[in-house]
Amino acid sequence: MPVAVVRGRPDPSIGPVVAGVDGSASGDTALGVAFEAARARGRVLVAVRAYPEEGGDETVERAALEESLATWRTKYPDVPVAPQVAAGRPAAVLVDASRTATLLVVGSRGHGGFAGLLLGSVGQQLMHHADCPVIIAH
Repeated sequence: MPVAVVRGRPDPSIGPVVAGVDGSASGDTALGVAFEAARARGRVLVAVRAYPEEGGDETVERAALEESLATWRTKYPDVPVAPQVAAGRPAAVLVDASRTATLLVVGSRGHGGFAGLLLGSVGQQLMHHADCPVIIAH
């Protein structure tokens, strides 16, 4: 069950839906929620994959992002998608993306129960620092 945290700008009704993509099962669930939200709002979906600044390979990360998006693009051909890869810590990259987003969707790395649903490190940071509503998909 997804959890929504409503915070940020007084009117986050403009901008894209942003999804954090990490290749995990919960990240894939988040992508489904994000595609549905983008379709419902008539927005572009910005799919963001962060990678380490040191030792990261943008080409490899871009290929992994495209692989994560492939099935969802087929299911939602009417949703425009803007894939982005960025070097940096995932929470920082996503907080930055939240500044222009109408909604931010991420997966949960929790281990069950209410605490696990909310306390993944990226989700925790977004709950406190995102500039738009956040959905944590579990």
